[in-house]
Amino acid sequence: MVRSHPFSIKWPFVFPYRGVVSLFVTTIIWLSLQLTPAYAQYSISTNGEWDPQFNSPTDITVEADVLSEALDIGFDFSFFGETYNQFYVSSNGFVTFDPASGSGSIAQDIPDTDIPNALIALAWGDLDPDAFAITYETIGSAPYRSLHVQFTIQQYSNPPTCEFGYYLNAQIVLRETTNIIELHTGTWNGDGCSINATQGLEDQAGMYALTTPGRNLSLWNAQNDFIAFLPDSYLDLEAFGYEPVLCEGIQDIVLRVRNLSGIAIDTFYTALLKVLHGK
Repeated sequence: MVRSHPFSIKWPFVFPYRGVVSLFVTTIIWLSLQLTPAYAQYSISTNGEWDPQFNSPTDITVEADVLSEALDIGFDFSFFGETYNQFYVSSNGFVTFDPASGSGSIAQDIPDTDIPNALIALAWGDLDPDAFAITYETIGSAPYRSLHVQFTIQQYSNPPTCEFGYYLNAQIVLRETTNIIELHTGTWNGDGCSINATQGLEDQAGMYALTTPGRNLSLWNAQNDFIAFLPDSYLDLEAFGYEPVLCEGIQDIVLRVRNLSGIAIDTFYTALLKVLHGK
């Protein structure tokens, strides 16, 4: 499938031209991307840092093994091609956009067509906490607001499989406009307690999923960990070259551009630039 997207460009290089060079883009630049089939709409990035944020979060009232009521995202968010303005939380370590998903008391190796679906799994497991707190907050200004859902879940009654119980301190972040999903995990120690957990995304039908490597219904730990899921509509482009040699006047040039978000670049069109040459 080939899609086209408008984009802006970062210019980390200097034109080898003496004097003052002013560039005026006089045509709209479009980029064609060669993508995998439409259902494969995300790629994983670890290019970031653990940085949970909250100012004045709201407590979410939810019981163990029960899905919360509908909660407002605060903006329109696109997830696997569908747009949502509300979400639901399970104390078992995930959020979903489907009110019929249930609490997911039995974690799955995803994809799985059984409910829950349309979900973002932070550390989805069969959690039976002694204490937990889940909060949410929308931060920032349009069009770059972000939703932050904070999970603090602890089981400290010394289950037989581990000495001190398990602890989840982590946050899901949804970003407006870019539709990027971030998972910030301060602590998860399910491995030591033999709790298999899933971290990743699953679509509305349970037919496609993308999971963090090694974290699909498996034993794993995380500390100060950052994972981002980048939708194929997100482009982070950087121009690193051009041809032919620039001359004074108006000319067509071809820009060589790489996409820092990881989606493969297939074809470029030329840009008509006006170059003013100083002495």
